[in-house]
Order: sequence, then C-alpha cells, then structure tokens
Amino acid sequence: MNKIVINPSWSTSGGRTTLTVTFDGAVVIVQQINVTKSKDREKFVDEIVAKVPSAIRDELEQTLLTIAADSARHASEVSAEERASQSTMILGLVKESDVELFHDEDGTAFATFTSNDHRETHRVNSRSIRRWLGFLHFKATDTAANSQAISDAVTTLEGMAVYEGPEHVTFIRVAPFGDSIIIDLGDSEWHAVIVDSNGWRILESAETPVRFRRASGMRPLPVPILGGSLNELRALINIGNDAQWALLSAWMVASLRPTGPYPVLAVHGQQGSAKTSLCQFVRQVIDPYTTLLRRPPKEERDLMIAASNSWVVAYDNLS
Repeated sequence: MNKIVINPSWSTSGGRTTLTVTFDGAVVIVQQINVTKSKDREKFVDEIVAKVPSAIRDELEQTLLTIAADSARHASEVSAEERASQSTMILGLVKESDVELFHDEDGTAFATFTSNDHRETHRVNSRSIRRWLGFLHFKATDTAANSQAISDAVTTLEGMAVYEGPEHVTFIRVAPFGDSIIIDLGDSEWHAVIVDSNGWRILESAETPVRFRRASGMRPLPVPILGGSLNELRALINIGNDAQWALLSAWMVASLRPTGPYPVLAVHGQQGSAKTSLCQFVRQVIDPYTTLLRRPPKEERDLMIAASNSWVVAYDNLS
C-alpha cells in the first residue's frame, strides 16, 4: 500500500492547523503548524521524510500548499462571520445604552452618550466613539472587538444618526441659549458655565442644554470661583497705558460673546516687548489649546479649518 495521507483539522485561527500524518493507515505524526508559512511547511516535510524515508517531497509539499489554501479560505469565512456577529452585538449594546444619535446642519453624524457618570458628545466617526464601542464590547464579552467590526458598526450608526436622528446645532467652547451664554470648561467631566443677568453657575454635563463638541487639542479652562477682578490680570502682562488695557479688556469680554461681530486683536510692539507672551496669555484665558499660536495660514482653507476646530484663532508674526 505504502500510502501517506495528511489530514488537517481546523482547530485554530490565524493559519495554525493541526495535521495528522498516516502511513499505510498508521499514525506517524500529529502536529500543529502554520501552514501559510513556507518555513513551517518545509520543516514539517523534513519531519515526515525522517519518519517515512520513502516519502516523495514534491508530493508532500503540494499537499501542504493545497491545505494552506483551504485553511486561508476557511479562516476568511470564519473571520467574516465573526465580524458580522461582533458588529451586530455592538449595535445591540449601543441601542441598550442611553446614546442619542443626531446630525448637525451639515449632515455630520454625532453621538451623545454617558461615560463615567457624565455625558459627552463626539462625531460618530471619531476615535472617541471607536474607543467607546470597543469598551462596550469588552465589558459585555470580556474580549476585544475586531477593528473591522467596529468600523462596520460606525458606518451603520452614521446612517442612523443622519437618516433617523434629529438635527441639532453643535458648538465649540461658547454657545448662546436664550438670553444666556454657556461656556464649555473643557474638563474631563464636561462641565459648563451658564452666564446670565443674574450671574453664573456651573452646570453638570446632563444639565447643559446645548451640545458642545471638542477638537483634540482643546484644553480645560479653570473652574471659576467667586470674587476677583479682571484688572488683576494687568500686572501679569506687558500692556502699556490705561487706554491699551481698556482695549484688551474689551476684547477679552467680547470674545466670550456667542455671536459676532467680533473685534480683531492686533498686537504691535518692538522686538522683545512680549507680544507673543501677551497673545499666549489671552488665549489661555479665553480658549486654552495645545498649540496656543499658529503660523500664518498659507490659504483660506487653512484658516477655515482652524476656525472650525477652536474658538479663538491666534497667529504669530503676521505681516
């Protein structure tokens, strides 16, 4: 008879296959290898030949190539099924949560969800949402979700937000609300401050009546406290006479209005007069950001992108 048979079993993923080798009906080798790797196949053929010297290497190698192709196809089919199953599970977990899916006037999809006892809003197609979806899956199954499954779920959620969700306006840092002004503090708990004719108070995220979105470079404002005066800031910067201080004070107050028109702050002075420091200072007071000052824009598009992702746009060394 003198016949060698290699029987595979699909016990693992990633190309690793358990191979049972028989010679004249008797088992001579049972081993798990990665049949998709040529070095693993060559080593396995060497072991078979060592056990059965009459074996023909070319025939063994051809058999293993066929098994490798079948293994890859099988893994692909299983992976597609797993992705579809994970994606469906993720969508189910989202529906069970208190998420709100909506879109803005430009048709961009957003989601507001609860995280660590506070509410936060992000674009559906954002890193924050993907992290949240991955966490939902891990919390439910104690396993990591396939990245493609998360992408499939994101695509579906975008469609739900655009075609089924309501339309809402989103804001960065400052928003109008009736006769009030609401300022996003930018902290990890998504607190905001509401300012009206009676004063101000801090809002919890669930109390905030508008939807703030945040760019990745946005940094938190300090939590406000009662007392103090705007004039106390003057000693911290090089501003010159009272008239110049009045102009700067007016600009800082006007910059926290939710609607324009807005005055443009142009800082002039001799070299070494702390112009850059002044601009960095007021930017930190109004709208702290990772990069406080930007280089001059090369085109209008750069300016519009910067303006859409921050409240204050500050440029250094403009001519």
